[in-house]
This record gives sequence, C-alpha cells and structure tokens, in this order.
Amino acid sequence: MKKFLLHTITSVFFLSLFFFFTNEKVFSATGSIDPDNAGYKYAEHLDDGNQINFDCLNCGVAVSDDELTGYVWSESFGWINLSPAQSGVLNDGDGNLSGYAWGELAGWVNFNPVNGGVSIEEGFFNGEAWGENTGWIIFDCSDLGSSCVYTDWRIPSTNPPGGSGGGSDPACRDGEDNDGDGFEDYPEDLGCQSLNDNDEQLIACSDPDADNFNQQTNIHDDSVCLYSPVLGCTDSVALNYNPGASVSDNSCVYGGCTNPSATNYNSNASVNDGSCFFSDTTPPADAILGCTDPLAQNFDPQVNFDNGSCVYPPPPVFGCTNPLAQNFNPNATSDNGSCDLPPVVLTPSTPPPSPGPASFIAGVIKHPKTEVGILAVILFLAGRGGAVYRLLASPLRVINSIPAILGLRRRRNPWGTVYDSVTKQPLDPVYVEVKDLSGKSIGTSITDIDGRYGFLLPMGVYKITAGKKDYLFPSQKLFGKTKDVIYENLYFGEEINQEKDEDVISKDIPLDPINFNWNEFEKSKNKKLFKFYSKVEVWISHIADISFYTGLFFSLYAVYFFPTTFNIVIISIYAFVLLLSFFGIKPRRPGYIYEEKTGAPVSFGLVRIFSASLGKEVAHSVVSKTGKYFSLIANGEYYLTVEKMAGEDKYQQVLKTENFTVTNGQINKNLKVV
Repeated sequence: MKKFLLHTITSVFFLSLFFFFTNEKVFSATGSIDPDNAGYKYAEHLDDGNQINFDCLNCGVAVSDDELTGYVWSESFGWINLSPAQSGVLNDGDGNLSGYAWGELAGWVNFNPVNGGVSIEEGFFNGEAWGENTGWIIFDCSDLGSSCVYTDWRIPSTNPPGGSGGGSDPACRDGEDNDGDGFEDYPEDLGCQSLNDNDEQLIACSDPDADNFNQQTNIHDDSVCLYSPVLGCTDSVALNYNPGASVSDNSCVYGGCTNPSATNYNSNASVNDGSCFFSDTTPPADAILGCTDPLAQNFDPQVNFDNGSCVYPPPPVFGCTNPLAQNFNPNATSDNGSCDLPPVVLTPSTPPPSPGPASFIAGVIKHPKTEVGILAVILFLAGRGGAVYRLLASPLRVINSIPAILGLRRRRNPWGTVYDSVTKQPLDPVYVEVKDLSGKSIGTSITDIDGRYGFLLPMGVYKITAGKKDYLFPSQKLFGKTKDVIYENLYFGEEINQEKDEDVISKDIPLDPINFNWNEFEKSKNKKLFKFYSKVEVWISHIADISFYTGLFFSLYAVYFFPTTFNIVIISIYAFVLLLSFFGIKPRRPGYIYEEKTGAPVSFGLVRIFSASLGKEVAHSVVSKTGKYFSLIANGEYYLTVEKMAGEDKYQQVLKTENFTVTNGQINKNLKVV
C-alpha cells in the first residue's frame, strides 16, 4: 500500500512538471515595463502634456498579481513611489488597480478615483489616475502615442496558438505587412484587434458603393455589404420615374389632361400634356368663355365655359440637376433623385472652441450651483487668499537664528545655495544634479525660493551640475574664488570627495547671468523705478481687496441658495481669513530701501543684522531689484547696516541704524540712505 501511494504521488508530481513546461499559457508572475523596448513606457499629465516615465534608469517598476512596486519619474513632479510605507498601488489579480502612490512634489496619486480608474488589459495600462498636485494622469494606448504603458505581466511567454513560433513577435507587431493590404501592425491595420493579434486578415465589403465599404480588406465578401435604400419614384408610367430607386417616396408626377371642363379630364394628372379635348356642345348665350383650368397660366375664375384656350407651362424635364454629379443633365428642370455623386472624403472636424469668459458667465446664470462656488474660489485666489500660505511662513528661520543671537558658535547651514554671481540674489527654480565619476545620476534637487538645495550621500567622489535658463554654469566671473561677500565654499564643477557616510553636500554655487550689464542697470535708476513700483503695488493691493470681498459675496450667495459641501468649505475658508485679519495676523510685508535724493531703490544691496548685546552678525539679506528686503528673526535688540553695490563685486556701507527692538519676529523697516 505504501509503495502504491508513493508511486501515485511521484506520477502526479512529474505530470505536473510536464504540464507546466509544455503548456503554452505560461504567464509572467511578475511583469516588467516595456520589455521589448518599443517605447511604451510613458503616461501623460493631462494639464501640461508632460510624460511620466515608468521605465527610467533606477525606476525598477514591477507588476505582480498583488501590487506595483518601484518608482516612476516625472519632469514636472520628480520621483513618485508606487509602494510607499503608508499605502501602495494594489492589483486585484485581474488587472484592476487601486490604492495610492506618493511623491514629495506630486502628493498622493489615486489609481482608482471617482470618474476614473486604471486597469491592465492584455498588457496595456488604460484609464485615468488622479494626483492631488498633478491633476489627471492619462493611460491610453489606443494610438500608441505619448500616454502608452505596456507590461508583460500575465502575457503568454510564448506566442499564442497559430503564432509564428520561435519566440518571434505576433503578426500585428512584427513591423511587416503580412496580409499585403498596404498597412502594417496595430492599430493602422484594421485586421489587428491588439498588438498580440497574430492575424492581420480582414474580411469585409469591397464594393465602394456600399455603406460599409472598407479599403483595407484583402478578403472580399460582398455578402456582408450594406446599402442604404434609394428613395424616388418607382412607377415606370410616371414622368419622373427613377429606375435606380428601390423605395417609393410618393414623389411620382403624372401627365394628362388637367382641365376639369375637358371630356378626358384626368384627376390624377399633375402636369398637363396638351391632350385635352372638348365636346361640340354650343355654349349658352350668357356663357363667359375662357380657361377654366386652375393649373393653366391663363386661368380665369370668372370663366364658366372652357373654350380650349388654356395655356400651360412646358412639362418639366426630369433628371439630375446637381453640377457636381457624374450624370448632371443641364437640360433638366426638376431633380428626380438620380444623381450619381463621387464618394465623400471625410476630414477631421474642427474642434469646438474652448469655453471663454462669456460661456462661463452663461454657466453661472444657468447652473449656479457649482459655478458660483468656483467663481468665489477664483476671486479668493486673486485677492487675499493667494497670500494665506505666507501667514504661516518660515518659523524655522527664526529658530535657526537663536544660537547666533545667544552667542553660540554658528553652525554651517545643512544646505547649499545657488545664487546670481552679479546681484548675489538666491535663484529659483534651479535644477541641481549630482553624478558619480562614471556620469551616472545619483540624485537631483530643485532649489526653493531661497535658492537652497542639499544632498545626503554615501562616501565617494561626485560632481554637481546646476542649470537655469539665461544663466551659465560654472561661473567664469568668480572662478578660483572660495568666498563671495556672504557666500562661502564656492563650487565650480570640480570633483567632491565625500569622506563620510551619510554626509551632506552643501556647496554654494554661483551662476553667471547672460547679457547682464551693470552700467546699463545703473542708468535705468534715473527713471525712479521705486516710485513706479510703489504705485503699481498700491493698485494691486486695492484690486486684491475688491476681488476678495466680491468673492465673499458670491460665496455667501452660493451657500444661501445652494448649501452644498463644496460651497460650505469655500465660505469657511473666507471666514478663516477674516478671523486672521481680525486678530491682527497679516501676510508679511517687505521693507524698502531707497536713496534719499533720487528716490531710486538700492538694488541688490546687502542688509546685515547684528545682535545689539553681542555686536555679532546674526542674519543677512540681499535687496531685490526694486529695493525690497525682509528678514524673520527672534525677538530682541538689534541694529543693522546697509551696503550699497558700488560696482561689480564692490560694496560700500551707506547706513548704520540705531539699536531697535524686534517684538513681532520680523524686520521690514523702510530705510532711506544718502
């Protein structure tokens, strides 16, 4: 008995192995993206048309029965993790995706949103995902365009039955015209149902006169042809008989005598053919002679005895009256529907114009439930709402300045700064990339509004590049220097030896502006740009206030008449901003530094802030082109100095203030210098 069980188990095991290795329906348990390197690896942002790469260097995307893992790269939003710790993109085993991916700039990306959803069908991603910062992400392989992603997950490892064998591609993606119809592969060849279809043949109607004629057919079967019925007169006795008509449209016209007074009057006749004849009856003495036929040109309703004098228009000549038809008859006076027109060549229709302000206002009037709320949001962003984020701006900057104010040793910032080599202002956004000596990209960063970037790297030797439109890297102007006014540890593209693991690279990188001329800029200051910008900013402030309160009115209107969740959220945001204003919390405002005599701004000058108790510099700021500056700092006693740019790389101190007290965590004094 034991031998029999052992023999049975062994047989089942080897039969299973045989079935596994001989069955053509072997699927990839874990699929990769674009295995044939055909370029089918990009999804697309609907808003800006930029692509998302699913098969980039270091992406490592894998598709399994349960989930998607790895990273994708977007030029607009950087790296997006398909399997973050808090969630991940899930697969239900049938190709229906759900769950969330995460990117630092993209935010959460939902693969099964309302009105969307992504699925994998025959290896192709189809549908739409939604990102909180990216908007709609499109997967569409209908035309193998810029939004097509393909995977070999669940695709047979050998060709389907009837394939060419030997591991070659199916007929519908082998780059050949297998059926000789002049078209290659899916989707151009209509005989192909998908890229994995191994039969390009198309059985269709070959009659050009048929409604379902298909020029790509190479297997003719006119039994499937469909024809629209031809309407017209089908009575061969009628004057307008159409031998090509298959269905009567009751348009037949008959000839005969149409004069009711005639002996041979024909009530069915609609065209007088001159055949009328009259009896020899002698008219009475009081008879009014003339034409009694209403169809005659000389019909007289007062006549009571027809004397055969009726005059009729010539009978119509029926035929084709369309000059574009192949059987056009120039002598025809009435069309009988027999025209033989050439086939119509369809061209893509012009897309409807984009909805403009007028159509949006019409939508507000007709459908105010949503549009009024949207209008309130637009006005909110155009008004004070666009500055809400500044209400919570940078408390860390204040905290970072406390050690220096207390006299403690100042640590070097754990980041580097990219700045303008002429004006010394931080630059954003700048694309910064670190590579190893083989040229492989190790990391990328985009500078923030203060020009900051940073890389946390293992031990090794690296190089950094920085790029921004209208700027040159490495700087030729400052090449060879190690310090520049307020920047230290300058970098010009040389190798960086990282001697510690997990250490921060924080070089200050100057970029040379292209075509910047300091002398011409100095001349422009005679135009009193400061006063101009001040007036403009006053008007902008007034317009912002008007937009804010107009939006508040619309949001109140929307909530009163249409108390939806969306409209309630909008009015809540307005209420929050009003409360902040009521308690005195307002967006930060910059200070201005200008020349007393000319009123011109002290462009690109330096503001240095000193602790009054220690006499040490604790912060500095670069003045903007229009004389603006701003600094967040801990409360305390300070004084500041202003240095004016006296030429390229030359600064001259023009002001030193008295000691002053900071009580609101910021310095934004308006200063005038001699």
